[in-house]
Amino acid sequence: MRGRAALKGARVLIVDDVVTTGATLTEAARALRAVGAEVVGAATVAGDRASASVLGVCASGSVMRSR
Repeated sequence: MRGRAALKGARVLIVDDVVTTGATLTEAARALRAVGAEVVGAATVAGDRASASVLGVCASGSVMRSR
C-alpha cells in the first residue's frame, strides 16, 4: 500500500458503492489498520439489511446506521 507513513495515525472513513458480503470493506479495514490507520466507520450507497451487520464488524465498535 502506498503512503503508509501518511496513513499512520489517520482517522479513516471507508466508502464503498455497494455492500453485499462485506469482503471489500473488511479487507480495506484490515489493510488500513495494518499500516496504523484508525477506521472510524464505513459508509455505502446501497446494500441490504443483512449487510448492515457487516458495516459494524468493519468499523469495530463504531456506530453504524442503515436506512
